[in-house]
Amino acid sequence: MYKSAEALLSRLNSLPAKHRDVLREYYENDVLNGISHRTCENKILELILFVNYVNKPFKEVTRQDIKSYLLKRKNELQPSSLSTKKSIIKNFFKWFYKSDNYPEIVSWIRTGYSSYGNDFPSGVRTPNEVKLIIKEAEKVQHKTIIAVL
Repeated sequence: MYKSAEALLSRLNSLPAKHRDVLREYYENDVLNGISHRTCENKILELILFVNYVNKPFKEVTRQDIKSYLLKRKNELQPSSLSTKKSIIKNFFKWFYKSDNYPEIVSWIRTGYSSYGNDFPSGVRTPNEVKLIIKEAEKVQHKTIIAVL
């Protein structure tokens, strides 16, 4: 076991049982599903901060509790880091409520990941469209010019 894993488990043990047991189960679930140790550790550390902020059982956490926490974190983090924290919270509650979809308590959260890398400005061809155009070009010169563009 990693030393950092031992430190993490020690931090978990300092939490009240109502949180400790749930977070330990979440950690074990992620480890068994092949999530890297570092990612599991980061997720649990963020959830420990969240638990300490809301200070109530997960079943009693409200949408407003999450909003308040994220607003606090927004002032402390870069936008990309905040997106990661939002994602951690969304995925945790999806797991907690054993749902295939995000539960209502977190479904409103936008992480910024949903369309990342999928949008092209208008008029720009996708890589597949470019390949098709190159294939359909008659002259080698035209194929070369299109490929370079």
